[in-house]
Amino acid sequence: MTRLIVSDLRVHVSTWVWTFMVAVTCAAALAAQLRVMHGSLASARAAGNADMVEAAGTLAGWVIATVVLTALPVLASTVTQALELRRRDLGLWRALGMRPGLVVTVEGVQLTLLGGLGGLLGVGLGVPLSRLVMHLMVTEQAALPGTVSAAGAADLPVVIGSTAAVCLTGGLRSAWRTSRTPEALLLRGQSAPSRLGRWLGIMCRLGMVAALTAALVATVLAVPQDQESAVNQAVGGAFASLAMVIVLTPWVAPLLQHFAGWVVAGGGPAWFLATRTCSVESRRSSATVLPFTIAIGLVGTLFAMKTVGASGVTSQGFVAMFGPCLLVAWVGGIGIIAMAAGRRRHDAALLVAAGARLGQVRLTEISEGIIHTATAALLGLAATVASLACLDTVLDLGTPDLLRNGPWTQVGVAVGATLLVCCVTIALSTRGGTGASLTSELRTAE
Repeated sequence: MTRLIVSDLRVHVSTWVWTFMVAVTCAAALAAQLRVMHGSLASARAAGNADMVEAAGTLAGWVIATVVLTALPVLASTVTQALELRRRDLGLWRALGMRPGLVVTVEGVQLTLLGGLGGLLGVGLGVPLSRLVMHLMVTEQAALPGTVSAAGAADLPVVIGSTAAVCLTGGLRSAWRTSRTPEALLLRGQSAPSRLGRWLGIMCRLGMVAALTAALVATVLAVPQDQESAVNQAVGGAFASLAMVIVLTPWVAPLLQHFAGWVVAGGGPAWFLATRTCSVESRRSSATVLPFTIAIGLVGTLFAMKTVGASGVTSQGFVAMFGPCLLVAWVGGIGIIAMAAGRRRHDAALLVAAGARLGQVRLTEISEGIIHTATAALLGLAATVASLACLDTVLDLGTPDLLRNGPWTQVGVAVGATLLVCCVTIALSTRGGTGASLTSELRTAE
């Protein structure tokens, strides 16, 4: 079995490369923030100020929680997409007599190995990243002058174990569903929906929604003891609002894209094809939208703090503390788009073979990027508005003023960057799928 695992990883390295890159990015972000936390706490303790130690610990806790909130869904979504691309390979294994349990075991070992190696490399890359983050934090006076990042005794096992665990748990559901699908469907690139797995997934997501709803209700109803506890309570509610949007994105994103198809029904063939692609490939579309939703929502939520008087929230300060989170989201979004390059090239070749002009194909791709961006923007705005509402409820600052002075400029910049990245990445991912390679693309399954 070891030979099978290693040879399969080597043969299908193109399928796993983006999953590995996202795992490395997540691990590097976590490792960097852990090193920053250790350095900040050590510097505060050396200064002998208990208030500074508490403030450094609180800030580090929020930052690391944000890294986890960003990395967990992005990495899990990327792993799931990678396994979806391997349906035909797993179908061939099943056709050759491999038992379903052994299929799950092999995929689980591969995912654990990829996650572990990604975590190990991420720990190394986290060292220079932590130095850059710490330099920016000292510049922004979020850390004492002279503070340097430092390693913790448990950083290596924590980062490697966390990355491997997320890769494994993120892919187990897809691997289990695929192992129960008939070989004939797998060889056609399809999978049979598992009623039990679907209901378990729904119940798990509903459980998370219920827990976040309870946290939001508790945030709104609790009476803070002082100003500091009120601020912490408001910040916690804002992050809970962002988490709620992230959890609901796989359900809400397809509905928004169906609505987009209805709105632009008369927009021409390119818009029609783009909306139909988003609707038919709803699972892939939701996975594409999720990382960019997190990025936009994170920008809106964090800069909402500036609206309520957090003067330390600046663009450079945001990059210093939450830049690694944005890096994880952007790499995850680009990776998921790139992983579907084969399918998009095949679709483009089919359109050209059906008589579509190359310009129409490119316009369809750009339209798909616009739809993904619009969906992520709406969900990111929902997270921003929910965060502002939570801040207003706890701190009683006045809803009209909050909405008027909200972080709309920063959110607009994030949306513009998302639009550029989505459209360019989708266009580049299909380059080579038309023209001279038309025949070869039509022969491929993806």
